[in-house]
Amino acid sequence: MDNTQYSESVIDHSRHLAVKIGPRGSTTTQERMAAEYCFQHFQSLGIDAQIQEFNAPKTGWRQHSLAALLGLLSIGLAWFGGNSGSIISAFIMILTTGSVILELYFKPNLLRLFIPRGKSHNVIARIKPSEKVRKQVLIVSHIDSHRTPWVFSTKNRLLLLRLITTLGIISFFLSIFIFLIITFIDIEILRWGLLFLIPVFGLMFLITYQPDTTPYTNGANDNASGTAIILDIASKILQEPLRYVEVLILCSGSEEVGSYGIQAFIKENKSVLKNSLGINIDNVGGNGVGVCYTSSEGMILPDKPSPELIELADQIKFDRYELEVYTLPYNTLHTDGTCMMVNGIPTISFVGLTPGGEIPDWHKTSDVFNNIDSDTVKNNELFVFELIQRIDAEELKLEND
Repeated sequence: MDNTQYSESVIDHSRHLAVKIGPRGSTTTQERMAAEYCFQHFQSLGIDAQIQEFNAPKTGWRQHSLAALLGLLSIGLAWFGGNSGSIISAFIMILTTGSVILELYFKPNLLRLFIPRGKSHNVIARIKPSEKVRKQVLIVSHIDSHRTPWVFSTKNRLLLLRLITTLGIISFFLSIFIFLIITFIDIEILRWGLLFLIPVFGLMFLITYQPDTTPYTNGANDNASGTAIILDIASKILQEPLRYVEVLILCSGSEEVGSYGIQAFIKENKSVLKNSLGINIDNVGGNGVGVCYTSSEGMILPDKPSPELIELADQIKFDRYELEVYTLPYNTLHTDGTCMMVNGIPTISFVGLTPGGEIPDWHKTSDVFNNIDSDTVKNNELFVFELIQRIDAEELKLEND
């Protein structure tokens, strides 16, 4: 298969997901259709595949708007309820803050109990090597698409989201401190200081409630581009079999609401993943983007990618300079790769950031198929496939030693 055919096959998958199926919100019928499309593709290639069903929230924003409301409620209780109100407020905010932090790190928490849920689906395919399994590589790309929040419509509004998110986390901890102090010591200035937290929690509520009133994107770049690549890489591996690397391919559901698909997969396959390396592909078809792999991921305490995979990627970066390869941190939200890193899987993430650190058409109505750059998709696919081949070559060296 030449590079032109290779690219066109990827574009066909992207077109089907973004145009024929269209918006694929988490837990929706369209997300299920995307999962079935991936499953049927693997079956048509004769690859062992299965669909994993799991429960996931219908929104990734409601937890945070609920947390903001609890912040406002706690301030009211502390202001009007005396010592008892302050004690109750401190207890509420300890639980709320703990839940928010746990959610950021993909852990179970109390706020999840109050969020509406639905059925979501992963598609899992397994391709065995031609000789024996020395290493396992998990390649992940999510199939669902996001909504179109107001805060993603311009660069300045996205900066506002980051600012309010940061201030919100600080305000959660600060409110606990104030509630505990005024429970035992009646310091009037601290009680008045609570009023300065009201606009922070109020803005946080508005910014995190509004997204659920907006339509879903067509998700061409985010993330039909990534899913198309891993579907096509499956075909490529069959044509050029690996010798010692077993490839697990995961088309994950419900990434956009908190990476619940990869969480469900890891929970069921923890023992299988002990000797695995992870590759995550997300938003890799935007205009003005080269091949970008992240140097860190995460909003509060960023996680680092696998040194082993970064070393191999750096080698390819040097050898394939024509692909316009670079590395940048990604600290705005999360990816499935972030979740893999948090769970101890050595991972590298390909996220289509421009050299200026932006993702084209991210969570906007403009994330449509016509805005996909086919050369960008092709270059990312070539790079990822070469990375997999080099992992296999490293295992060949170890076998010969």
